[in-house]
Amino acid sequence: MSDKAFLSENYNGTFWTSTFKHPLPLSELVSTLTVDEFQLVISLAITALDQMKQSMQTMKYQEALTLEIKRHQELFDREKYVYEEKLSTLTSTSEHERQRLITQHKKELSELEASLQVQEFSSKKLKEQFEILSSQSESILKSSIEQIINQKEIQHRLEFERLQESHKSLITTLEKQAKERVAETTSHHKDSLVQLKQLYTEREEKLRKELEKTYGSSDKGKQGEKEFDELAAQYTKWPALTNTSGTAHATDRRVKIRNCETLFELKNYTDDVNSEQVKKFERDMEENSNCPLGVFISMKSNIVGKKSTPFVTAWSSKSQLLLYINNFYSCSSQEIMSMIDMCADIAWMYYRTARESSDTSETLVFQSRLEQARVIVDKEINTMVETLRELKHDKAFITEQLNRVYTKYLHDAKQKKESLVSLLEILLGNTEEHEEPPTQIPPTQIPPTHEPVKQQRKPRIKKGDSNKS
Repeated sequence: MSDKAFLSENYNGTFWTSTFKHPLPLSELVSTLTVDEFQLVISLAITALDQMKQSMQTMKYQEALTLEIKRHQELFDREKYVYEEKLSTLTSTSEHERQRLITQHKKELSELEASLQVQEFSSKKLKEQFEILSSQSESILKSSIEQIINQKEIQHRLEFERLQESHKSLITTLEKQAKERVAETTSHHKDSLVQLKQLYTEREEKLRKELEKTYGSSDKGKQGEKEFDELAAQYTKWPALTNTSGTAHATDRRVKIRNCETLFELKNYTDDVNSEQVKKFERDMEENSNCPLGVFISMKSNIVGKKSTPFVTAWSSKSQLLLYINNFYSCSSQEIMSMIDMCADIAWMYYRTARESSDTSETLVFQSRLEQARVIVDKEINTMVETLRELKHDKAFITEQLNRVYTKYLHDAKQKKESLVSLLEILLGNTEEHEEPPTQIPPTQIPPTHEPVKQQRKPRIKKGDSNKS
């Protein structure tokens, strides 16, 4: 059974009702108290009880502390007496030991003084012997030094004669090698000049041809078409291109690449080709629905709306592959022709598959797969475009590096030639002043190179792009 007086407590919203147990009745003590007085009486009683408990604990603690202090004082007195006895014993012992050590040190000091006197006498005798030996060895040292000097003079004379002979032989060899190198460098220099002249001639001819392409503004279109016909005949095995420029809604050229009927729209504008020409090309392709491939080429400029990359692909509503080529002359003609040739096979396969299907439910599923395949085809075509672009960039970069290295070696060879000629003339005794070899490459010796094409990010293929027309 618990000894706690408190049992329970409830709250009715205004007052608390508490239940306690106690051995004696309280009604006579608390019957006249109000609620607030009862609360005050309980608080005061509890506070007085706590203070009384604390006072009792304090008195007990002081008594215990007094007893403990007394016990430690007695213990300290006993230990103090013991340590005083030990200190007296140690003091007498240390005094005896000190006297013994003093006696021992005095004895050792007298022995050391006697030994020091013996050592001083021995040192004096050694000094006398050293003076005698020093006077005798001085004469021996002088004679030895004279003998060594004479031997060195003889060796130096022989070595000087040998070096003179070796120098003469080296001068002869250098003169011979210098003449050979001068002849070799002169020959190489002549060959290099011939190659440079040939390179300049080729570049000049190429620039002249490119300038001629810009002449005759009234015949630019025909000139571009004629050049494209020549390039197609040179780099492909296609049949001869048919001139359809005079036929309405038939583009400029038409050719059958294996099984693929292909239409070409050729523009030789100086400025960008406008969007009206693109729309006309798309209308022509719609009217020629039997042609799986249509190629729109701008020879010297970009195509508005299609110039994100050099090659842009799209698909018409009649499953035709539309290929747009920007700035034809800025790329390799052979690579572009190869690109169109590969696209012809892709366009024919897709066009034939789309045309042979019927309107059954299986066909709808197949059409969905075909649409997915078209996205992959677009992606692979753009991959080929990126490969061609990187090939062009790497080719231009390597060509530039070769030209730069060639020019540097040519300049170095010229410098070495002039240095060797100067050295040879000095060795032959010609004291005339010579011009210093040039330290910079003359600008006329640097062959012109094309600036490398800046790399572009590979475009991402979106599904919506294939349906644009």
